[in-house]
Amino acid sequence: MMTLQQSIGASLDNSLLFAAVQNSAAGYAVFTSSAIVVLTMTIAKNFERNSVVSEHQLVSFGLKSAFFIYLALVLGFWATSLIVPKILHHSQQLLL
Repeated sequence: MMTLQQSIGASLDNSLLFAAVQNSAAGYAVFTSSAIVVLTMTIAKNFERNSVVSEHQLVSFGLKSAFFIYLALVLGFWATSLIVPKILHHSQQLLL
């Protein structure tokens, strides 16, 4: 899988950054899995006997969180790989 990530990243001129962003996003997305949701509900019930949090609410919260994390990662990747090199190139030209 890492080879595929590096190949896609190489086409964007930043193979390691793309792989790091994709792996980070996948790590955060695991929190929306049903196993983690059930684990969270079990732990919550042990501490709070009258828990009113449903599985649907936890999955919904996890998906909303994953969306914003993916959005932040995509914007960060975009800024790092597209904007910053242009700024650096422009500033180097100004110094010359």
